[in-house]
Amino acid sequence: PNNFTSSFDQESLEPLSYFEEMLKKFIYVGCFNVEGTILGICGFMPYDHQEKTSHKGIVTGFYVRKEYRGQGFAKKLMRDLLERVEERGYRNVIIRATRNNPKAHQLYRNCGFKDIGMEKKSLFIDGKFVAEYVMQMIFD
Repeated sequence: PNNFTSSFDQESLEPLSYFEEMLKKFIYVGCFNVEGTILGICGFMPYDHQEKTSHKGIVTGFYVRKEYRGQGFAKKLMRDLLERVEERGYRNVIIRATRNNPKAHQLYRNCGFKDIGMEKKSLFIDGKFVAEYVMQMIFD
């Protein structure tokens, strides 16, 4: 997707071992139909494993296929992901939504995220800078 920070061209250059390591470190959830086709996916990337920041991370790679949007899959994916994140002891979850994607921004609000800021010139897409809403969820 165009609003992802990485691109297919960039990711396709990485060796398989790169993705194997990501699967070990990150939390991923997916939604599939009965034929096994992936309908949507999202992940959680811990910031690092330093003592002072080991409680937080960022939602990444959130995507639902266009033909399955508006059917509740995105909320289900987010609920499942956040449940796993909280079970593993994370307490501070960040997510970003590009300013040109109001549906994603509203979805994240509906899932309980709160706006904490706007990062100007956050991404450079198709020759233009794009701002991103920065949103946060805290687990007590």
